[in-house]
Amino acid sequence: NPNLGPVHNNPLQQQIQPFATMKFTNTLQLLATMAIVACNGAQASDDTSNVSSGVVVGDVIDINNFANPKYANYQYQTYHSETSSGTESCCDNVVFINVGTAMGVTSYQLLSQKIVEEDPNQSTVAIMIDNNAGFLKIVKTSSVDYIHLTNLISSDITGILPECCLSQPKNGYLLGGHSAGGQAAVDAISELAGPGPHDEEFEFTVAGYLGLSSYDVAKNPTDINVPSMSWDFDMMTCFVGPNHSGIPAYEGSETDNRILYEVHLEGLETASGMHCAFTDDGCFTALVCGLNADQRPWIHQAVGESVNKLFTHVVGQPSFSKSDMELSSTGLPTTLFVNQESPSSQFAEAPHGFQPALA
Repeated sequence: NPNLGPVHNNPLQQQIQPFATMKFTNTLQLLATMAIVACNGAQASDDTSNVSSGVVVGDVIDINNFANPKYANYQYQTYHSETSSGTESCCDNVVFINVGTAMGVTSYQLLSQKIVEEDPNQSTVAIMIDNNAGFLKIVKTSSVDYIHLTNLISSDITGILPECCLSQPKNGYLLGGHSAGGQAAVDAISELAGPGPHDEEFEFTVAGYLGLSSYDVAKNPTDINVPSMSWDFDMMTCFVGPNHSGIPAYEGSETDNRILYEVHLEGLETASGMHCAFTDDGCFTALVCGLNADQRPWIHQAVGESVNKLFTHVVGQPSFSKSDMELSSTGLPTTLFVNQESPSSQFAEAPHGFQPALA
């Protein structure tokens, strides 16, 4: 495939662990999880034919931590613009996005493309990461593994992307994640915001936080002391509600450095599946969460545009206005909250009922 980047040999890059034991609290959770794993297994692919020719997609790289059982095994995949090859421009911005429950790094190709393509005036690298890779390794919430994996990648960014990255990123690294992968990012930032000492710390400049319906943010204390941007929905989607995802992430962020996009889903027949709209093909079977294929393209475009605006108007800037973060991408009605604005009173949430607990 002409879009595939080169393979970079690394002694850490080995075969991922094939099996892991799990605990299930009830039969319904087990069946749902089996469906998730089956769906994910069908989606995992090295095919990049749906990615435009102007985006260079790296190989899926495995990192084996057998020698240190403190850590899980990892995977990552890089995306950068073809036009940045041979320059330092790809190191303007780097975006890490940790995958959601039971998902893999190849499940977010179209979102990664939009993040990379959005602004011709600055170059952004998107790196999809999996902080717990392997067969049946579906839980992605470990903050320790999130920190360790991002440190490994950032410490060798010029070796991983030698065709374009000649230095460390100018604006730092945006720490993001989808669903459970986003919770890992929130927890990592929040834990390091507290008093030390810490077993793991970021060894690079953190540009900010990007949450894509992160869950379950309400479970742990949240203290996001870097620019914070969350995407979420105004009702429960796939057992994830805004009071457990976007709202607590926003409210746990600094009041002069935060952004929340709440997408309105009233009347949408595929509302339940919108939690998975950030992926290429959905992350749960239709029996569990429903379908949302018609909504994914504009979500990908809007997230890409918002990431560009975050780096342009917020990261490294003394202040920003609401108008700076307004989007041209059109789709479902979306309300933007920034800084002192509070969304808490605007959204009612149905009882959670069954929760996959590992979401």
